[in-house]
Amino acid sequence: MLGWFEASQEQINKLLPFINNAIIYPLSEPVILQTIELRRKHKIKTPDSIIAATALVNKFILISHNNKDFKAIQGLDLIDPHSL
Repeated sequence: MLGWFEASQEQINKLLPFINNAIIYPLSEPVILQTIELRRKHKIKTPDSIIAATALVNKFILISHNNKDFKAIQGLDLIDPHSL
């Protein structure tokens, strides 16, 4: 867990309640099909396509600072938390 994330123990302790309460959504057939479509149309990486597809299929607002990969996706509600 958090293997990529360089953080102090204090930061990790603050993140753990959020992570432990997160809802994990499965890769359902509609999400998989939407992922394939997004990869073909926008040439974005698979993980980003899965994230966007999950948001689209479930009608979620995506909160991400990664505007570059997500801004061109029509129908995707995107909020950059750094712009608030």
